[in-house]
Amino acid sequence: MEAKAEVKELITTWAATRPDEIISEHRNGFYSADIVIDAYKAGYAKGTTSQSSSVKEQIRAAFYKKANLFSEALVEATAELNNGGYTINKLFINHNLDESKAIIAIDAGVSLERTFIEYFYSKAHDIEEKYFSQKLSISISYIEDSTDINLDLLHSDGYGFGYDLITKEPIVLG
Repeated sequence: MEAKAEVKELITTWAATRPDEIISEHRNGFYSADIVIDAYKAGYAKGTTSQSSSVKEQIRAAFYKKANLFSEALVEATAELNNGGYTINKLFINHNLDESKAIIAIDAGVSLERTFIEYFYSKAHDIEEKYFSQKLSISISYIEDSTDINLDLLHSDGYGFGYDLITKEPIVLG
């Protein structure tokens, strides 16, 4: 047998007989490939899990912070309309990180009055502008209240919550 082949066979035989703990030991200031690979995999998994968890927490915190601001804006809008002598019958909400929207349902007779339209959009614009400066993009609009409001369409447009302020009952969308 040629020396080169013989050495290769000896080393292959020797390596195959080594116990795992010897292969994976730290020797003479060096770590085996197994230890390095395992450490890399463990660190990568831990980092991925940690990063994923951190991102989820940041998104959750931003969502709730904006939800709180959005609720403040809606309380303000409701108060402004009540101060103007208008009653809100229903409220529909679409809230996400990018933009939050509210549709306010009011009595049919009021919704077409010029004074209401001017009053509503003036107040809605002021509130939207105020909260935009706090990094919240909101849109407040109104519809005429009726039994024909298509709740499935509201749901398909992203509205996930509805509430009847007269009966004090949630409205199931979708």
